[in-house]
Amino acid sequence: MKLLRYVLVGLLLCAGSSWSQTFPDKSRPLRIIVPSGATSTADLLARAYERGINEVSGLSVVVENKPGAEGVIGVQAAKAAPPDGYTIMMTSNSTQVLNVLMLRNIPYDPVADFVPLAGAGTIPLVMYVGAASPFRTAQEFVAAARANPGKYSFGSFSTTGRMAAEMLEQYGGIRLLPVPYKTQSEVLTAVSSGELDMAFATVLSANAFNNSGRIRALGVSSTSRLKDLPNVPTLREQGLPNYSFTSWLATYAPAKTSPAISSALLDILQKASKTTVVLEALAKYGIEPLNLSGEQLTTMQRAEVEKWGKLVKSQRP
Repeated sequence: MKLLRYVLVGLLLCAGSSWSQTFPDKSRPLRIIVPSGATSTADLLARAYERGINEVSGLSVVVENKPGAEGVIGVQAAKAAPPDGYTIMMTSNSTQVLNVLMLRNIPYDPVADFVPLAGAGTIPLVMYVGAASPFRTAQEFVAAARANPGKYSFGSFSTTGRMAAEMLEQYGGIRLLPVPYKTQSEVLTAVSSGELDMAFATVLSANAFNNSGRIRALGVSSTSRLKDLPNVPTLREQGLPNYSFTSWLATYAPAKTSPAISSALLDILQKASKTTVVLEALAKYGIEPLNLSGEQLTTMQRAEVEKWGKLVKSQRP
């Protein structure tokens, strides 16, 4: 019986090794789940990776948008996927850091339920108001909000947008009215129509609204101005010297994905990140590469949970 057990274990190990060595099977598509809507930054970068992955691996790739519930719907879908290497998730610090701090009883653990693969990029946010808004600078908005606590609203579809606005509240000494939406496009539509007073968004997601003159940029969340918006000062330049906030994107596989499969996926993603289509997308969308992988991503996540957790605790009773 003991000999039989050894034989069975050996067969299973050989089978697992053989299965890992056949990955990827080019007859099977690779699915990239994006927990946000079409035209979001994560969506557009995922679609660049769709082409880059196909170029370097021959795999067909399908991007699936699953927005809603601050990204929780998409994360749950990725969590429930088979750990066979054919489903990955491209997501942001909203789902992997901020949801833990800002939502109650989230149905996933961003560390335990996923295998970290590769960083994709970092993106600053921009503070936008509608074209008809009386505010021309972030300073003017903050002054008006300080004089009228709770009068002015901000919209968000993720905890990243909420965090950016809550930082503005803390550092500006103001109180705003939060309004949740399902997608970034809905938020920007509401800002452009005057339904919302303000929102934070990436340059990329706001591009169509900005180019058509429906919204106005008031301030940048990063420590330096953006080359795409050289005339828009940072929030630090406008009386908020401690303000600094940047979002990031990364890829993950479901928990229990084998080390061999994870390593193969990482290799594919790193090669895809160097393709012309991905490099051009990073440049076009104003995204700085995030050259982290595996446990480096987990270390960054934990550090940010600690960092932003202090802000959240100071903001809320």
